Amino acid sequence: ERAEERPAESRPAAEAPSAPPAGLRFAALWPGLDGTARSYLGTPYVWGGTSHSGIDCSGLTSETYDQNRVRIPRVSRDQWHIGRRVGGGLRDGDLVFFNTLGVGVSHVGMVVDAKKGLFIQSSSSHGVVITPLSNRYFRLRYLGARRVVP
Repeated sequence: ERAEERPAESRPAAEAPSAPPAGLRFAALWPGLDGTARSYLGTPYVWGGTSHSGIDCSGLTSETYDQNRVRIPRVSRDQWHIGRRVGGGLRDGDLVFFNTLGVGVSHVGMVVDAKKGLFIQSSSSHGVVITPLSNRYFRLRYLGARRVVP
């Protein structure tokens, strides 16, 4: 995976995360998040990309949340600091973070089937795919998870 540095066309760093709209519960938000994320399956990896023609890992997570009215930072290392840390018991929609470059947070995905331990990600070698968290490569590089919507 490529180190994520904010590309010129990305959102400004000053754009703050926002809470979900008042009264919106995770159960109501999840179908939209899941559908949005899965709509990118097969999309090629493009560094700095944020569309169905090409997307990177943090573009996938930020676009998925943004399209469902929850603004999160654009870059994975900034996403690492939002929401609340999840120790165990991952839930659908949780963001999962990895150190793929030996420099701290460098990759992010979103849990799409917590019961089966699956997350969706934009892989630099395979594009947007669903991957088991038990995959040896990711298991060895796992840093933790954050819950954006309580």
